[in-house]
Amino acid sequence: DRKRTELELKRNQQFLNDVFNSIQDGLSILDTDLNIVSVNDMMRNWYPDKKPLEGKKCYDVYQNREIPCENCPSLKSLESGMMEKKIVQGISDSGAQWLEVFSYPMKDYESGKLIGVVEFVRDITERRIAEEALRESEEKYRTITNHLDVGIFRSTPGSRGKYIEVNPAMVNIFGYKDRKEFLNVEPIETYQNPDDRIKLNDKLAKKGFVRNFELKLKKKDGTPIICQATAIVFKDHEGKILYFDGVVDDVTSQKRAQKRLRDSLKEKEILLQEIHHRVKNNLMVIIGLFHFYTSDLKNKKVENLLSNIENTIHSIVLIHELLYKSSNLELIDFKYYVMELISYLQAMHHMDPSLINLEIDIGKVFLNLKTAIPCGMIINELISNILKHAFPPALIDQRLKTVKPGEQPCYIQVRLTENRRIKSRQHSKPSEYTLVVRDSGVGFPGDFDSKKSRSLGLALVNMMVKQLDGEMEIDDKDGTCFIIHFKDQQV
Repeated sequence: DRKRTELELKRNQQFLNDVFNSIQDGLSILDTDLNIVSVNDMMRNWYPDKKPLEGKKCYDVYQNREIPCENCPSLKSLESGMMEKKIVQGISDSGAQWLEVFSYPMKDYESGKLIGVVEFVRDITERRIAEEALRESEEKYRTITNHLDVGIFRSTPGSRGKYIEVNPAMVNIFGYKDRKEFLNVEPIETYQNPDDRIKLNDKLAKKGFVRNFELKLKKKDGTPIICQATAIVFKDHEGKILYFDGVVDDVTSQKRAQKRLRDSLKEKEILLQEIHHRVKNNLMVIIGLFHFYTSDLKNKKVENLLSNIENTIHSIVLIHELLYKSSNLELIDFKYYVMELISYLQAMHHMDPSLINLEIDIGKVFLNLKTAIPCGMIINELISNILKHAFPPALIDQRLKTVKPGEQPCYIQVRLTENRRIKSRQHSKPSEYTLVVRDSGVGFPGDFDSKKSRSLGLALVNMMVKQLDGEMEIDDKDGTCFIIHFKDQQV
């Protein structure tokens, strides 16, 4: 029986030792004088240079001290008879930099007297490093957010919500005394219209974020402000919304400045429209004077000259009229302009539109005033010349005998193409255009030399081409064709 009992005790002891050493945290049994009675393998692994650990003072082995540590949890446990804990630094070369120590009192089974303590030691080095990194990160984040001019917040979801965290700029935007006072305010109280809070909450819940969402808010004293909010939703693993993190920027000043700018631009647009209107009216007065003075003229040459000048002025009048009527006071829809101009010239020269196959090949070209006026004057001179000289009655009669039914005996083409527009981040080069005015008329006389011509109309065309930094070619085969290359003039 005795041997059986001893064997059973050995088995139990072995079992306890196996359990003792299998624990992956440190275990250290101390007597009342803080002598190490027993340790598990984890403690031996942490302090290999101190082996054997048993029989030595715990503060000598674990802390390289000659006296017990301040606020030693084991001494406190021996005094209080209760569990005590403390986070302590380990020895630098022990492999365990930070330790969390739990000290449990041991009592005699029969007398109940304290006979020592069990130290349960957990290595929290990684946790401590992570906590320190998190603390430093939070400190950096706090430093940054505290110095930003935009408001930063964290709030709970819901129609009313609750602020969890705000930075100083958020407090200043809404005119509160300090952070503590502001955190007692429900988000819905900062809205001019509480329904807007519900709309924002619903949009965040649905989309998960908002960007530059305009909100009409109010300060503590009720002063209305306009803000832009950018926010994102944070959820738990089950998809439940935990809170909103966001940024609020007070754009009240910018909105007011934009309104002032819009009002100012509107005033300038009205002023420019009035200028275009008055220029047009003044030019029409000049045209009226031409009519008045040419009505009694008997000199046909002078009458034709004044009529040409009148048409040229009208080409400028038409530009100002279109700008006056347009919502864009800078650019002319040039295709529409050319159609209106040619329609006017046909009426002035009493040309039957049914006799002319008119082709206007102009895409979406918009020219500024500085380019449109000389280009319009060129087209005016060339089309006027075509209508007066290219199709004499005899030629029209002859062609009417040979053309098929429904065809016109006269052909006029006006084509304007944009050749190149070069843009880059540094600069934008002006567009280059090619203007073609072609007719199927009689053409120039055989001895015609454009360079020696004394025609005032052609002189004006050359002058306008030069003004546009352009070049002109004339092809007199099968009628007449003017090809003009020019650049868009920068205003």
